[in-house]
Amino acid sequence: MDALRHGLWGVFLGKFGTRRYSNPDKAERIIEDLLNAHECGQGGGLASAMDYHNNRIALKYYRDNVVVWGPWWDKIH
Repeated sequence: MDALRHGLWGVFLGKFGTRRYSNPDKAERIIEDLLNAHECGQGGGLASAMDYHNNRIALKYYRDNVVVWGPWWDKIH
């Protein structure tokens, strides 16, 4: 469930970041910063390591789909 939450949050951050900044590289940096800032103060350990892993998967999805294929929300009419 935690992986799903990180993935969905990453997708929504990607959606709004891309619209807001119109620059995929800048949006990706901001998305990564926001995802990682959420882990601040969590104490580390295995749970935090897994959260960072889930954040990387969300960013990979962003790069592989949103950046390559364009924002899907603009294609739905």
